[in-house]
Amino acid sequence: MPHLSENITAADIVFFNVYGLHLRWTKQSSFSYMQSPRPNHGFMYILCDKIEVEYKNGEKESFFKNNLIYIPEGLYYSVRFFGESESLDALLINFSVLGELPRCNGIKRLVSSADSSYSDRFYKIVSLYTNTKNHKYGIMEQFYALLVRLSSHLENKTISSPLHKSILPAVNYINSQVNEQIYIPELAKKCLLSESAFRKRFLESFKKSPAEYISGLKLEKAAELLKNTDVPICRIVSELGFYDSAYFYKLFKKKFGTTPSVYRESAN
Repeated sequence: MPHLSENITAADIVFFNVYGLHLRWTKQSSFSYMQSPRPNHGFMYILCDKIEVEYKNGEKESFFKNNLIYIPEGLYYSVRFFGESESLDALLINFSVLGELPRCNGIKRLVSSADSSYSDRFYKIVSLYTNTKNHKYGIMEQFYALLVRLSSHLENKTISSPLHKSILPAVNYINSQVNEQIYIPELAKKCLLSESAFRKRFLESFKKSPAEYISGLKLEKAAELLKNTDVPICRIVSELGFYDSAYFYKLFKKKFGTTPSVYRESAN
């Protein structure tokens, strides 16, 4: 999906009407948007062996278990589900946007083998939508966390030129060591680049500086810990390698619009 990662996090895109469904179908059952176009955008995580998509022009396309796909608004298509079990499943997140996503003529495979970091978000959104009355903020939190994870994957995937491939050792290190104190000169060394060349190539690839990319990942991790654990805020600051609590509070409030303590209270 060309440039999806750049656009889904852009400031001029607003997401709304986000909800999740656990689809369960019998063998070779189907649903169709052939008579009227799909009314919203969707992400689907495929749990059954295969789905077969047929478009209005007669073309067919197949997607398989653990594929994560994007279905654009306005598409005419039908889907059939295949598998050995009696219940054929998929997880679906529907959403609307204010603004424009890149135009797609069909369904796009975003992740070929999506791991539990994706499926967990899908299940949480489905659970919040089906089981909780006041689910709006919880759903949006999980949805944006999914977008962050998906954006990171697509950004890495779309770095294809020799210029951009040169920074992949640093990107992979950052993504795997988010809890650690990360220093830009060391990242540059991993890529066999001068610090200035590394900063320039990183900015060209991600439209943000290395420091901005790192702090964004750390803040998402902090938000996850605040919501799902009782770890003291001071310990989160220390474990994620922020300089001090005041700096952490400033960055957190700028990103999430509230203080860490209020964020934790509202999430529980």
